[in-house]
Amino acid sequence: MENWKNFTYRNLWQHPSWDSFQKSMGLRAWVFEKPGASALVIRRPLPFGLCWLEVPRGPLFEDEASFNAILEDIKRVAREENAVFIRLSSYEELP
Repeated sequence: MENWKNFTYRNLWQHPSWDSFQKSMGLRAWVFEKPGASALVIRRPLPFGLCWLEVPRGPLFEDEASFNAILEDIKRVAREENAVFIRLSSYEELP
């Protein structure tokens, strides 16, 4: 997440240190970066082998185009992981 400092609404929950902490707790996490957008995605387990994906206080994005670009990566991982749902909780108004 090299460009994390460039976002107005940057926060601890999208910081590279939070990624490292989540992985140290045994959770799977991915970092996606596109021009003008960045997202830390965390896989949360559910019973019966199911899961959901969380994007805590993110994704970080500059405009609708960058939001849509990063959302495609998040949706791809959701399909690969068979996630039941994705929780986005951005500080910014989602398009």
